[in-house]
Amino acid sequence: MLALSCIESIRGLLLSIFPKAVVIPVVALNDRGEIVAFTYVKLLGKLSNSGYSALDGIVVIEEYQGMGLGYEMMLHRNRIATRYRIDWIWTMIVTSNVGMLSLANKLGYKLVGKTRVGYRDLNMMRMRRF
Repeated sequence: MLALSCIESIRGLLLSIFPKAVVIPVVALNDRGEIVAFTYVKLLGKLSNSGYSALDGIVVIEEYQGMGLGYEMMLHRNRIATRYRIDWIWTMIVTSNVGMLSLANKLGYKLVGKTRVGYRDLNMMRMRRF
């Protein structure tokens, strides 16, 4: 089950006066009500065409990986991006996470660079789709 976890009117107000304060979280729960996956969209700023750019992130706990939950969470997040006029979504994916890199490519993300944070190599990717 996906649940949008923010009050719509507050988000709309923040979006109009201070878009960088808006973070839209989504969680997935198992039958016991435990969080098994989490994704978010954090607005980075307004673009000249009235849309926004955003940063995203997603985590699926290990025992729920490979079941399509990450894919469903990303599709839901994309619907949120459409609703809030997000034109660009940026993400960073650990280079060794082949499954997530494949999924991001499938959903339209393009590699724009690589970096290293601490001991991890990361792929910087972006999607323009909305």
